[in-house]
Amino acid sequence: MEFRQVPTSDARWVAHEADVSVDQARAALVIADGMTNRAIDIAQSTTPPAKLSKGEVKTVSNHGGVSLDEARAILSTTEGNLDLAKEIASGVPRDTTIPDADIEIVAQRVDVSYELAEETLHDVDGDLAAAVERLENRPSRPNQQREPETSSDTEIWDPE
Repeated sequence: MEFRQVPTSDARWVAHEADVSVDQARAALVIADGMTNRAIDIAQSTTPPAKLSKGEVKTVSNHGGVSLDEARAILSTTEGNLDLAKEIASGVPRDTTIPDADIEIVAQRVDVSYELAEETLHDVDGDLAAAVERLENRPSRPNQQREPETSSDTEIWDPE
């Protein structure tokens, strides 16, 4: 998940719950791979922005093409870890390796191929529940038979 791709609604909710800025919440959501409860914990344990150097804030801003306020929030959330802050600001993807066990769980749960389960897990940043839900709700499941329509399903109801 990239800093600027964090859903605004999620960032606002984390910001409200953790009593931090929306930018700090965005950074916490990136670190937490989109998991809101984990992001709240991360956001609540941030370094106060006053303890950050202007040079570090400018470095993160220039490196990632983000505003100074965004850079300050990212640095604060990463507890001053300059390398991690630059990674988040620049949108460099974090390690996206999905464990084989997770892929197998999804594939078996929804009865799909390993490859489809892996692709779906990557699409939802490794969230097992979201992957299962997405696969269960997709338009055409090859192993799912559609029940034939009966004439009563297509009749128009006439109140008279």
